[in-house]
Amino acid sequence: SLFNHAPCSHNHNLVVVADGFKAVCDSQQAAPWIHETDVVTKCALNGLICVVVARCGCLVANDDCRFSQQYTRKAQELALAMVPLAHARNIELALEVEQAFDVWGEPTLLQELLGNLIDNALQHTPNGGSVTLRLRAPSLIEVEDTGPGIPPEERERVFERFYRQSPEGTGLGLSIVGEICRAHRADISLHEGAEGGLLVRVSFVV
Repeated sequence: SLFNHAPCSHNHNLVVVADGFKAVCDSQQAAPWIHETDVVTKCALNGLICVVVARCGCLVANDDCRFSQQYTRKAQELALAMVPLAHARNIELALEVEQAFDVWGEPTLLQELLGNLIDNALQHTPNGGSVTLRLRAPSLIEVEDTGPGIPPEERERVFERFYRQSPEGTGLGLSIVGEICRAHRADISLHEGAEGGLLVRVSFVV
């Protein structure tokens, strides 16, 4: 079983499973069943996600699976890889680095965290808008978009699995981000951006 004794070299399988859930939910055929009528399917997915999340916590707690990550380089590589997706949607994707810093944690999960934040911002940013990824001292990540934002009274709910503000998406992206933050003892908070969009702030333990 993958979840019983998964070696660190196969940690990426956890993310593959989680991404597979999102892909199923996003498909035109499956989405109506999961989001509207098929309670059994939704409960099954929720249960499997709980297993993945629990395993994530075990991996982060295991010293053999943790590494000091030079997060600036990882952020640059990921942002560069997502530029074509942003351009396809006519969205400007920018990276601002105030200070380079290291993060102690599980490499694949840390990359998934950043990728989900950027992907979520791109999904909710209109044509012609912008998404900015910032790395700030001492160990702070910000992702800001020019989308519609999230009302203060709904900001905590977006971390609930399957909660969605709009028909787009699966309601899993920020939920997974929140679980990865908890596993790394990182603080995550949502704010209104400078142009009324969403500003997500993640602060790691120094």
